[in-house]
Amino acid sequence: PGTAWIRNPTNDGNKSPIKNVYASSQKNYTDVGSAYWGPTELVANNVNIIRFSDILLWEAECKADAGDLVGAMADVNKVRSRMKDHPEAWVKKGGTYTAGAAVFTGGTDADTYNIGLYASFPDKAFATKAIQMERRLELAMEGHRFFDLVRWGIAATTINTFIQREKSFRPLKKNAVFVAGKNEYMPIPQAEIDKMNSDGTGRLVQNPGY
Repeated sequence: PGTAWIRNPTNDGNKSPIKNVYASSQKNYTDVGSAYWGPTELVANNVNIIRFSDILLWEAECKADAGDLVGAMADVNKVRSRMKDHPEAWVKKGGTYTAGAAVFTGGTDADTYNIGLYASFPDKAFATKAIQMERRLELAMEGHRFFDLVRWGIAATTINTFIQREKSFRPLKKNAVFVAGKNEYMPIPQAEIDKMNSDGTGRLVQNPGY
């Protein structure tokens, strides 16, 4: 929907979403026990480790893998129905943000929303693609995407495609590349390897490629 959903495009670029980043108008709120910035700008936002839609989509993924396409579709449609049936939760433009209540009021839909339900999952490949897209939409900007890509075995293809596109906008990415078999994991600190193997027994081995 454009810059209305970016906290400060000038300073933060176009990758800083309001979904997980507080508005500047919240900066001086002192109720750090709920949902605002305190005087020291420490974020007290609760972190959603697991939420119900995440569980439903896990279940859908398992069902699709086991061949239960009807059950997988039902789980995906449950997630889609939540937004389909609650237009008041859709992204708005031109509304008023009240920092004290952390809510938007007024405004109009930021886009033309058409949230339909699946009528069928004709095969496993279709179901898998639908579930992957639903996780991308439902859990956007919540920190799951990278781990999903790694689990599905498509991290290198997806991320390198993204990098190729970004290179034309962000010169700093001109030499960036995601190396399959390496970049799915971070390196283990050498100090930890040395500590665990200090008696000569190789208990901890560095991840591949590092």
